[in-house]
Amino acid sequence: MLSVIERKSRAITSFEEKEDGLYLTSDYATLRISLVGANVFRVSFSETGFAGDSTELGFLPLNHKNDWKIEKNNGTIMISTKDGKLEVNESNGTLKLYDTKDTLLLSEREYESRELEGFDSYILD
Repeated sequence: MLSVIERKSRAITSFEEKEDGLYLTSDYATLRISLVGANVFRVSFSETGFAGDSTELGFLPLNHKNDWKIEKNNGTIMISTKDGKLEVNESNGTLKLYDTKDTLLLSEREYESRELEGFDSYILD
């Protein structure tokens, strides 16, 4: 028998600011946004959570000052620094990066912008 598996929602259900970044949680996974510098956002994405401060090989050390302003309105979470803005869409978790003049620099696709593993949507029983 062929069964359909409903994909987990990527809508942001909660967010919390911690020392090492902003944690945005959905049914699918957790998105962590940290500052490496005023103009460098580090974005981490995990289905299983994060084991404290990541200082593994290949990662820049974090700027724990979190010199940012966080605003939530109209279905978005806007993270602003003196050098740019990162917008998170609450309905699907997608990111948009803007410079100080609100010029769009980077945008993820709206539908399933991030995949941890791209496996079966259907399972044979």
